[in-house]
Amino acid sequence: MQKLSIAAAEILRGTNVSLVDAARIVKNILDTKRPNSEISNISYLSKFVSFGEFHFQSVQSVPLSRALNLYLEKKSYLKPHSIKDIKKVFRKILRLRPDIESIFVSNIGANFLENFLEEVFAAPSQFNKARAALHGFFGFCLRKNFCPQNPVSKIPPKKVVEAEIFPLSIAQIQALLANSAAMFSGACAPACAIMLFAGIRPNEARRMLWGDIDFAER
Repeated sequence: MQKLSIAAAEILRGTNVSLVDAARIVKNILDTKRPNSEISNISYLSKFVSFGEFHFQSVQSVPLSRALNLYLEKKSYLKPHSIKDIKKVFRKILRLRPDIESIFVSNIGANFLENFLEEVFAAPSQFNKARAALHGFFGFCLRKNFCPQNPVSKIPPKKVVEAEIFPLSIAQIQALLANSAAMFSGACAPACAIMLFAGIRPNEARRMLWGDIDFAER
């Protein structure tokens, strides 16, 4: 046993890695091995090292901030509100972890991203929307070889249970119209009316201009 220790210490000479640290690293790697795996421990360790070498050779070390700028340039054709949604997700990430801006994309794992989504986006629909934004970003990074895999692929979307939507009563509609006409010099009245009577969604109404409305065709 003593001879083995001496031999191991000789192998590690000049690496600044102690025998205990080396043993701990080997144990950590073996802990990732599946219990029913038929491959020997030494073969598994060799494959792990080979994969790590391939990873460092093929994946570029790109910080999150630079990757995000490149992604936003690539997606510049999107509508402004779509770009705004993407930036909003990353602002929330940076608020939670300011240091992550300088971290390499390849070092951002699924566990961190899932914990972030769970903590910041409570509603399933919001969770899924933020997840989709992250999935698109890391998909771009994967194609650019900024990361070895898309970590968001490991995060399942949440099931969204749609609640029943009840129509507004006549009294509620009258109140909406009256208030929209009275407030802000009636500036909200056209949008309120077109949402009520034409079924236009709020985001759609927000983007509409007077030129989009054909008064002759009603």
